[in-house]
Amino acid sequence: MGNDELLNYISMFREKAEQGKLVIFVGAGVSCNVDGMPSWNALIQNMAKAIDYSRCDTCRHRLESCENTCLLKDDFSTDELLKVPQHVFNKDQELYYRILNESIPAVTADAPLSSAIFDINPAHIITTNYDQLLESSKNIFCEQYQVIVYDKDLLNADKGKYIIKMHGDLSDASSIVLKEQDYLDYSQKHVLIELFIKSLLTDHIVLFLGYSLNDYNIKLILSWLNYMRSQNGAFDVDRRVGYLILDQEIVDDTQLSYFSSNNIEVININSMPLIQEIPADLSNEIGKRLYSFLRVIANPALEENLSTIENAVKFMSRFSFVSYEQILKLLYVKRYEVTDRKLRLFSENDYARLIAFMESGDEGATDLRQLFLNAGIVSIQCIHEHKVMRFRIGELSDNALLKSEIFNLYILNKYDEIKALLNSEHIDLEANEMLFYKSIVDGFSEILKFHEEIDCSGFPIDQKVAYLHNSAVLEAIQTYFGGFDSAKVKQFVQNIAASKEREVFSGYLDIYSGNTKKRLSMYEALEKLKKDVGDRNTIHFGGTSCARLYEIKRLAVTQYFFYYNNHILYQGFRDLKDFFKPYIEAIICANSDAAPKTTLLGDMEFANEKYAVEYIDLDIMAKFISTKDLSALVRSYNVKQLNTGVQEVTFLAECFKNLCHSIVTAKTYGLLQSSFSALSNIVLLLNLVVLDENSKEIIAASVEALLSDKIIAPIFFSIGWPDFRQSLRELSKLCSLLAFPHNFEFVHQIVGGEKFFEYAVNVHFNSLRHLIEQFISKDEATTDKIQAIIDTTEDFHKKVILLRLFYQQITGDTVQQKYKYILSDNFAQLPIEAIYDFIFSGWLTPDQNSIKEFLNGVIELSRKEVTGVHSYPDPVESRLECVYLLYINDMISDISALKELSEGRPHLQFLLDSESFDYSQVDFSNYMWENFARHEKYMSCFIAHKDAIIPIIQNRIKSEEASETEKRILYGFLLSGNEIWKI
Repeated sequence: MGNDELLNYISMFREKAEQGKLVIFVGAGVSCNVDGMPSWNALIQNMAKAIDYSRCDTCRHRLESCENTCLLKDDFSTDELLKVPQHVFNKDQELYYRILNESIPAVTADAPLSSAIFDINPAHIITTNYDQLLESSKNIFCEQYQVIVYDKDLLNADKGKYIIKMHGDLSDASSIVLKEQDYLDYSQKHVLIELFIKSLLTDHIVLFLGYSLNDYNIKLILSWLNYMRSQNGAFDVDRRVGYLILDQEIVDDTQLSYFSSNNIEVININSMPLIQEIPADLSNEIGKRLYSFLRVIANPALEENLSTIENAVKFMSRFSFVSYEQILKLLYVKRYEVTDRKLRLFSENDYARLIAFMESGDEGATDLRQLFLNAGIVSIQCIHEHKVMRFRIGELSDNALLKSEIFNLYILNKYDEIKALLNSEHIDLEANEMLFYKSIVDGFSEILKFHEEIDCSGFPIDQKVAYLHNSAVLEAIQTYFGGFDSAKVKQFVQNIAASKEREVFSGYLDIYSGNTKKRLSMYEALEKLKKDVGDRNTIHFGGTSCARLYEIKRLAVTQYFFYYNNHILYQGFRDLKDFFKPYIEAIICANSDAAPKTTLLGDMEFANEKYAVEYIDLDIMAKFISTKDLSALVRSYNVKQLNTGVQEVTFLAECFKNLCHSIVTAKTYGLLQSSFSALSNIVLLLNLVVLDENSKEIIAASVEALLSDKIIAPIFFSIGWPDFRQSLRELSKLCSLLAFPHNFEFVHQIVGGEKFFEYAVNVHFNSLRHLIEQFISKDEATTDKIQAIIDTTEDFHKKVILLRLFYQQITGDTVQQKYKYILSDNFAQLPIEAIYDFIFSGWLTPDQNSIKEFLNGVIELSRKEVTGVHSYPDPVESRLECVYLLYINDMISDISALKELSEGRPHLQFLLDSESFDYSQVDFSNYMWENFARHEKYMSCFIAHKDAIIPIIQNRIKSEEASETEKRILYGFLLSGNEIWKI
């Protein structure tokens, strides 16, 4: 039997043991490996000698001198094995028991084979041996088994696992089953034990150790199996109930066929390679092979001697994706590390055997190369005795996913072409792949019916698992994300027989557990990365300050490949966003201004560099984080520019162009307008790279196409998608770098949307104004168009919004005066933001009556406030802050009417009565106090009362809480030259 067959059996026995479905039968062939323990045949020989029984007496071929040299004289038939001890018992019972005691010593050794059996941890152990070699084992699992000799022992058992001594125990000679009558009476005397063993045969796998093909005990089990099979077809003809372990050079085919027809398979371990550590007690080669066989079942790490690279590759090639960890585990490579697509082996032997195989030209050599490339590994190296050995597997571009036509359309955001491909009659995609890309392009509405019509019965196993997972996703979607139920997938994976096959699908189980272990590793590496980037006193031998990023990258990219190769639906769920969060932060951190700073050690300088961002990184950053969060990271790490090559910049520009085109022409909005969110992130990323003129032209043309579309512009300039606020900021910033022809139609598309005004009050208004200014000129013709829009808008508040947008572009004194009058006359009704816009630009000159009305409005608003109820921003505080600014800039001359609101408001108290004000309340870290300080007349007040202010700022400086403004005011105004030196 070949090693591969043995490995399959070994894996099955291990699986059954783990499932609690393995029962091991132990025969005399196991015990006889301990010194002094006889085989069954040897015991019968002793019985035969005692009564002078010889097979030679009835031999037809007997010669006078042949008895001494005959090889068959002790080859007892099954019938003789039972009748000889029966004859002895009938002749002399005392002799019978004496022979038993003399032949089978009361040995209580820690037998290696017994220990190996316990290491497998079977559900039960059943033995036909009379000795105590099993229960005397010192293996830690032994104590979990209860010894069963009599039926009553089953009734009184208090442990869940049994050692059933179905033929008795030597300590009680009356319990021993050996002679013919014992077998005939067995069913009557051992009712419960027999019934229990028969029940195990119905749903357990039985492994027979230490039995021969003509063993009566095996025949007895066969008779039980035949009986149960005859009862209503209890057993399928092809189902294997038992496996008989033999160790013979040749096994009779007739015997094999006989056992096979009786649901028992014979496994010949004669070619079993020996493991390295075999106990010295085992001198018998057969015993050594059996020990090796059992140990490999218990310990998968010992499979290495049985496995070949070729067969491991054949197994792995059945799956869409196998991670590099799984590849190396199946190739029994234990010591390695992976950094940026490079696999470093620490064993020269591992390196030699892998490279020899990949260079061999064998059928599997190319497949192994492809497996590594698909897992993101492009080269292997090994350092041995200061010698560096390198092997180039291939290029990442040869990765099967990256060569896929539809994936390339996806990563370039050519969603319109994907949509056309999916609707094509000649499409050649498997069902999960269709579902996957449909969900990205159109969301889930289009795929629910398609999914219901899929028949997965003919799918390969990896596609079945993906189908089950995706089915659970769609069920959750239909219940409005009411909860993802992974039970079916878990059950299916757990029911897979081979552990190595289950291991391939462990990525699903990791998802269901929240990828806790992987994410913890990523966050730990991220913390170290942040420390390394910010620490200029640490030398990073063998790498730069950003080296920790690669620990995160290998986990992130592997997860990316796992999802996209298996076509796992993710739209609408946070799993991937949460998983990629530390990786995206690591990329941003490794592109901060601090990342490339030189490390100094004495007079020596050590160079660092920013991490070079790649295509897949850009795809992850574009699609798996909100624009708000991405922008926050960029600000937090003070990233001015990403480290990208010319090709990556071109890639980004193409992605933007393609996504704009797809949104406009094919309406590929994605789930929850995800295409708009991705577009927003791409805009943000474009703001972090150096654009060449060609890229600028491509982007500008795409922006024009987007904004000029009558359907898309109203969607983009609405609050109907998550990232609309930050998107506007980033688009406005990007457009300032581009050149656009003046086209008022773009403006019409933006402001003409049904929900534009709702959008305008919810975004950063200056960004909106700045964006619009890119498309219009400041001339009389433009003024006429602006005037037409404003004058046809009846609602006053909408009219104010339009004036805020366009007032800087309006020319002509007459038109300007008309709108200034409208604004000034309605001063009290203006929103605070509009007041700030207009009053400092000279467009707002309220009279005293309007100001009085405004102040009274603040008082009335305050009186209507409900105690304990708060809103943000507080409308009263917002209007009061506006009053403060107008007052200190001399645009309001009298605020005494607000005196009733002064309690608890130090700013108002100060402005109303600076002489009696408590100056210990001054806090220059607050922007309003800073505004006060910028005016000479108020700064003089602060200087006059500096004794109350200085100690407060000094304490904040000591506790490292002081702002830069506080420090400037303290050292620049409050302290004189001599006083500074006393600090």
